[in-house]
Amino acid sequence: MKRPIVTWHDPNFGVRLQEYMQAIETAIPPNAWPEFYDYVVDVLRHAFSWPMITKRLVLNRGWIHKWFHFVRSVSSEGFGRIAYHTKIRQLLDTNIAVRQFIEGETNELPNFYHKKIRGKLGPLWDMLPPGAVRHDHQAYLHSQIPPPTCPSR
Repeated sequence: MKRPIVTWHDPNFGVRLQEYMQAIETAIPPNAWPEFYDYVVDVLRHAFSWPMITKRLVLNRGWIHKWFHFVRSVSSEGFGRIAYHTKIRQLLDTNIAVRQFIEGETNELPNFYHKKIRGKLGPLWDMLPPGAVRHDHQAYLHSQIPPPTCPSR
């Protein structure tokens, strides 16, 4: 797989999430997810490396901006993302359920994600309706109203 260059900025990202996800799924061929995550981890390690953190400290004006970007870099948003995506990359090699889910072979939520969601929700977990954490990547297809049919003459 050729090293991809992917970048965009869209203030309506939430509105177009399905389009972006479909583009990513189309752009990444089957069995290329491990290599894709290698690139993701590589980019994050570069972006949140100490030389890049230092560069942002030097280039930003004002101590509030400098402090904000520093804290952001060394917190869960920076180092935490590296750890998370590194974990996903490892799971692609060691956990068949995660691999099948990411590659779209199944929509059965792996235990890794199940535990993560349950941990984030804490006591609110018990309030979820049955099937709330089940993922159907084609749900939008099932939710559309079929076009009206013309009566036959």
